[in-house]
Amino acid sequence: MAEKRSDDEACLVPVRRRVVVLDTGERLERRTVHCPLTGLQVVDACVGCERLVSLDDTGEHETVRCHVRQPVSAAVTVDEALGPDSWCLDPELPVSTAVGLLESQRLSSAPVVDDAGVIIGIVRLTSLRALEDESRALRLRHPSADEAVTDEALEPALGVLSPDEPLANAAEKMAAHQVSELPVIEPDGSLVGVLKATDVLRFFGRR
Repeated sequence: MAEKRSDDEACLVPVRRRVVVLDTGERLERRTVHCPLTGLQVVDACVGCERLVSLDDTGEHETVRCHVRQPVSAAVTVDEALGPDSWCLDPELPVSTAVGLLESQRLSSAPVVDDAGVIIGIVRLTSLRALEDESRALRLRHPSADEAVTDEALEPALGVLSPDEPLANAAEKMAAHQVSELPVIEPDGSLVGVLKATDVLRFFGRR
């Protein structure tokens, strides 16, 4: 007979909220968890799992409480410091909308994902602003021209992180690439979230 475990022995897995801004302006929200057994999965996949204890929502943080043995590691991982929310963009999103979003969220860059939620690159606010200026000038000369889209400013996603990677690596990669945000992805390219430099500082400030 399997040993019965108490709720006190359950681990807490944070829920991540990923918001994808589509080219129509619509925002699709996806709530996921990084399950230690299966990797990235939607929260709904936890319902019915025999290891699930409860879904807890304090209003500020949402977690899945479950009986899954977390891997033992001496190093603090990226997943432990990752914030609950991340923003990503549709490749066909108008550039002016992308600029407005990054400015409102105080982001210097954002990942771009396909319909399956797999990252295809990133866009930087500086590049988007330059593209927006070019697009505006073109449409002044040719009113029938379409507005530029996010895909036209796409860059390769360098320095990507995995959820189980030591947090110290993230700080090194941010310094090496001179960025303040890095995408966190699963082996299949699915976006888990975006780690910010402020997440790293906030995490170590709590310890």
